[in-house]
Amino acid sequence: MSTHIANDLFFKINSADEWTLMRLADKNIVKTDLVIPNQLWQKHVTNIAHNAFLRDSMIERVQIPNTIVKIGGRAFYDCVKLQYLFFERGKQSLEIRDSAFEWDRNIITLSCLRPVALGKTAFAECKNLQLAEGYFTKIDERAFGHCEALKTIVFKSRGCEVHDKAFDGCSNVKLLRIEEDFDCSEEFIQNFMYDKRIQCRKDSRFAELAFQGVAVEII
Repeated sequence: MSTHIANDLFFKINSADEWTLMRLADKNIVKTDLVIPNQLWQKHVTNIAHNAFLRDSMIERVQIPNTIVKIGGRAFYDCVKLQYLFFERGKQSLEIRDSAFEWDRNIITLSCLRPVALGKTAFAECKNLQLAEGYFTKIDERAFGHCEALKTIVFKSRGCEVHDKAFDGCSNVKLLRIEEDFDCSEEFIQNFMYDKRIQCRKDSRFAELAFQGVAVEII
């Protein structure tokens, strides 16, 4: 069996002999709640295909199991009603490819409590996104570009690689909570962090910003 339909979703076996969620089983199916199974026929569901739900106009909620390790580029691009994203806790790394959730204007919160790498423009133009927290391992160029409502960013993972323009156009960010230090350039610190409120540990490299007039709180 190389393909399968379950819960109105079409799956295909990938090169790793695991399931990839390809799309809705039929273009006429209306689905507001997308609950992705973690396995089918004793094989894990590990991928969501490129363009899988591109411009779907009905999906409001998506529940992603911890078996998923890759969400393809533009998988949920411009899903105008998508508001709630639920990522199941886990230890496996998740890769969210370029533009996967770009232009999803109604997402309010991103909370991913598992290791996650964000590709370019992964959540760009999510105009109502207010909170982004996660065990980020990488935040690529403009991953949160022009998320104008974004106010709070929480870094939970040590050694996250943050691109200089990861938060380009996020003019309303007020608080950076740094539970584990991340890797960034001096340019990023100078251009993005100086007018923010910083919460970090006493031994954090960012605690030293207090000596340069930045509002630093020790957690």
